[in-house]
Amino acid sequence: MDDDHQPEVLLPAPSSDDATVGPGRPPKATRWKKGGPSPNPKGRPRKDSMFADVKRLFEDALKQKVPLTRNGRRVYLAKVELGFEQLANQFAKGDRHARRDVFTYSEQLGIDLTGKAEALKETLTPNHQEILDAYLARQRSSDDRLKDERVIAPVDLLDNDADEVR
Repeated sequence: MDDDHQPEVLLPAPSSDDATVGPGRPPKATRWKKGGPSPNPKGRPRKDSMFADVKRLFEDALKQKVPLTRNGRRVYLAKVELGFEQLANQFAKGDRHARRDVFTYSEQLGIDLTGKAEALKETLTPNHQEILDAYLARQRSSDDRLKDERVIAPVDLLDNDADEVR
């Protein structure tokens, strides 16, 4: 045997009635009672995150006004406004990446790029609108009818085993 190894000494496990105080063993009087109120009702404090600070800094940077000369006059615009103007100019020049971004933003913001919806509203008379509404109502009712109709199998194909009691 090695001289460096000493036999392990097993200590008796402290009993639950033991009033030992130390690391991980607070005095019995201050221990949390099961079923009682939580000793930490607000929970663990959140870690400080840089996310809120970075978000605020980014928003401030986009809102920052910069001077611009237009038609000989000095105009102050926010950087986000300038960015969208540049995006629109790139879109007009035919940049495919700008086109993708413009379509994405317009879809998310609900912007009608074609202007067809406004033109359609202007050209429809109340009579035309009634005709379209009646057509849409008929289409919806026929769709509902198709969904509700069930196909009933012939009697010889029905499963009668389910009725029998075993």
